[in-house]
Amino acid sequence: LITMASSSSAAIIYQESFEGGVLQPQTTLIGTGSTAANTFFAVLPSTGLSLGYAPTGVDGTSFVGGRNLDDVAQSTAVDIAGVDISGYTDVQLTVSLSARESNAVGLPFEREDFIAIIADGSTRDLFHGPEFGSGLLSNGSVDLVTAFQDLTYDIADGNLLGVSIAAFTNGVGESIAIDNIRIEGNAVSVPEPSGIALLGLGLAALGYRRRRTHAGR
Repeated sequence: LITMASSSSAAIIYQESFEGGVLQPQTTLIGTGSTAANTFFAVLPSTGLSLGYAPTGVDGTSFVGGRNLDDVAQSTAVDIAGVDISGYTDVQLTVSLSARESNAVGLPFEREDFIAIIADGSTRDLFHGPEFGSGLLSNGSVDLVTAFQDLTYDIADGNLLGVSIAAFTNGVGESIAIDNIRIEGNAVSVPEPSGIALLGLGLAALGYRRRRTHAGR
């Protein structure tokens, strides 16, 4: 008889597209590296650094690029902390990824090279090179290439969501790119007070009518 809450169309809960080199309040870039040595993990192109290739399908003008990450002093990652997803259902995380060998002499990614998608401390996806020899970063069904690709993951309902996109490469010229991280969900709507009041009046009237019906028998 009564639906006290309902789901509306999908809404963006949090988005990080790195535009203008400005990070959203809950986003942190870990492991910037040495830009002088062409070893970096930074927002491009606002920093003027050369990734060694030009990703296509960039959302806007800026993205995070990483090159020669084995020389970075600490682990490299885009961290998004404490996004409030309470009040949403059917939550999804979408990340755009791109990767290739910068010097256009093949794709030398190896097993130890990786990009990991981590949500709430659990690895949801892992792209790495092949066991032997060189090749693409792949999760087995998707190969990362020059063009950005959207990868989407279902997230369980909860209160706060933490996300990390971690990366490592161990060779000269191996480059990765990350763009347009979105957390989306269906907002659960709650009836407005006026609607609740009208509902209460309707129920009261229904009860009064039933009492009169019984009294007249």
